Amino acid sequence: MTRTAHSVRRRSRKYSTRTVASGLAAMAVIGAAWPASALQPLAAFVASARTANLDAREAQATVDQRANEERQAAWKLGPNVTVRGTYTRNQYNAVFPEPVYSARGRQVGTEDLTILPYNQVDGYFTLTVPLVDVGAWDRLGAAGVTLGAARARAGATALEVEKAVTRAYFQVVASEAVLTAARSALATAKESDAVVETRRAAGTASDLDSERARAEVERQAQVVATANQVCLVARRSLQSLTGLTPSEASVPLPNDPLVEEPTLLTLEAKLSELPSVRAAELDTEVAARNESSAWAALYPTLSASAIEHLTNATSFTGQVATYQIVGTATWTLDPSSVFAARAQGAIKEATKVRELRAKLNARDDLHAAFQEVRAQLAKARAAEAEAKASARAAQLAQERYLAGSATTLDVQQAQRDALNSEVARIQAHADLAYARALIRLDSGRPAADASR
Repeated sequence: MTRTAHSVRRRSRKYSTRTVASGLAAMAVIGAAWPASALQPLAAFVASARTANLDAREAQATVDQRANEERQAAWKLGPNVTVRGTYTRNQYNAVFPEPVYSARGRQVGTEDLTILPYNQVDGYFTLTVPLVDVGAWDRLGAAGVTLGAARARAGATALEVEKAVTRAYFQVVASEAVLTAARSALATAKESDAVVETRRAAGTASDLDSERARAEVERQAQVVATANQVCLVARRSLQSLTGLTPSEASVPLPNDPLVEEPTLLTLEAKLSELPSVRAAELDTEVAARNESSAWAALYPTLSASAIEHLTNATSFTGQVATYQIVGTATWTLDPSSVFAARAQGAIKEATKVRELRAKLNARDDLHAAFQEVRAQLAKARAAEAEAKASARAAQLAQERYLAGSATTLDVQQAQRDALNSEVARIQAHADLAYARALIRLDSGRPAADASR
């Protein structure tokens, strides 16, 4: 071998050391070598979504609606005041002369009493108080339970929003990691291209090797462009969900110890506290109260009224202002009310079925989340091993190429495998992080609860 060839090999090995240290080895430990991060924590995005997310805002508006409906039902049981005024133009008037007597009992004249004036003005002030109204009482109770169900349903919506935000957050973190890995692979490809060019100039590499190295650089540039696109889309999705703009830097994926979750029996202990289950239970109670209210339409009602009457048609009393106190008992026997009550009974039975379905769905979702964690654990362990093996294979391929016992095609294939394995490792850890958060939410625990 010539002196030039020996010199080229020494320079190439120097390139190789730098390439492996800054490129392939960097991909193998990508999760442990992040720059200072500035991406907001997951809790910040979840907190922002509680007020900015459209689904959460809609659920809160429904809660406000139910709260006002409950107040409306309550005031229907309280006193109410009605003010009414009328003006009547009569064709004839009627005036009655009333004798006027002195203190000694002698008639001293007469005074006209207006029985019916030409221009009659009346004012009525009515205060009504319901005394017995079973149906209204039941409707008030149903309105209160409906409000509770709306709040529980808003909690269920918040839970779904948190799941979506968590998924989007980890996708942003994963896409940033993939972009970093792709940029490292591009840098490695450029350095490999420089090594090949140096060897070609020394006559130890062919033009075919040079073209392959240049093509690999361009291929890796496409990978970087695609990774950058995915990252930008993920950030936009997270911003739309939460109303909070993600900062430019990122954070590493959680350092998962790759241990199993608690048993399903342990996780199912708090299923009854899930908002979706609680909302279904309250819906059943609302249906029962609505059925009771429907049957109450057959019961009599009792109310009392006080009426103050102001008029210029004073009649024989001669008093401009008079009052009345009225007690009213009403009993309406309407056969259609029976069928309305039976319809409400059928609605109650259907609501009970939906309650059972909600409880079954909650248990099934937890079971699916549990199995998802187990599967992602296996994938993460395998992906870790694959990434380490692929990084080592790429390093060996580079060393053998410099020793003359491997081709550029071998190096490029090994580098591609290393990048694909690193991307798979990143995605596996992101999927595992989301699966762990999901199983906590589905089991009634905070997503950030590290104790599991």
